[in-house]
Amino acid sequence: MPLIFTSIMGWFSTALGTTLAWFGLETSKKVIILLAALAFMATITLGLWSGFESLLATVSATFPSELTVPLTWIIPSNFSAAVSAAITMRVARALYDYKVKATTMRVQGT
Repeated sequence: MPLIFTSIMGWFSTALGTTLAWFGLETSKKVIILLAALAFMATITLGLWSGFESLLATVSATFPSELTVPLTWIIPSNFSAAVSAAITMRVARALYDYKVKATTMRVQGT
């Protein structure tokens, strides 16, 4: 009897271990893909922001002083921060929409 019990427990532990390894492998693949997508979005956003900042610095450095004063009447002093906040909110909204779409697809798939 103990030999049968040991054999059954060995088979059960092997089956459980194999099943958990399979779920772990599938989950890790999804996590790796998600992290790569998030890193890509962060890189693109950072590139957009740094490009915007360098463009603003270049434009403000190359403008003649005669145009700089009237532009300060039109463009506020916190223009860079306001545009950065707008870009951040667009990225946050895109991430939210992606999460809602992924959740909807997951729910419809089951």
